[in-house]
Amino acid sequence: SVATNEDADFDNETFVASIDSVQDTGEFEAINTTTGTAGLLPSVTTTISDNDVPPTIRINDVTVNEDAGTMTFTVSLSHATTAPVSFSYATSNGSNPGDATAGADYAATSGSGSIASNQTTATFTVAISDDFIREGDESFNVTLSGLSANVAASGNDLTGVGTITDAGSTTPTETVGTAATVYAVI
Repeated sequence: SVATNEDADFDNETFVASIDSVQDTGEFEAINTTTGTAGLLPSVTTTISDNDVPPTIRINDVTVNEDAGTMTFTVSLSHATTAPVSFSYATSNGSNPGDATAGADYAATSGSGSIASNQTTATFTVAISDDFIREGDESFNVTLSGLSANVAASGNDLTGVGTITDAGSTTPTETVGTAATVYAVI
């Protein structure tokens, strides 16, 4: 009999149980601990089936004023695991007219990240630009992909929305100030 322990991971685990030595008092047949006896091996590989549910992953939505210079996105797991979780991320322009544009309103950003063992969050930053143009709200997307195998296959939120507010935005209400006013003289 071997005792098992519950852990926070969902992977099946294996171990090998072996007979290393036998204290022979002459009462039983001799057992060869290297090759076994009568077709029986002196060791066996056993699998502990784990019925825990793998975590789901999500990326948050972020709203900042364009004066902030950066947006920090947080990738979260529904619960920690005993192995790191890896993912890739990439920004893309929004699909609505007037949405943020890479290169003008935010820096196109892509990369990979990971959430360490026994942790539930990781962050990364996207640079945004203050272009001194009164634009109202502009949005872009950040999409997760390339998830490691220890993440649930469904139930994930893989797209975060970055919203850049500026003068003309309604939530929160943004107004034109002297630092955000540009004058053109012809």
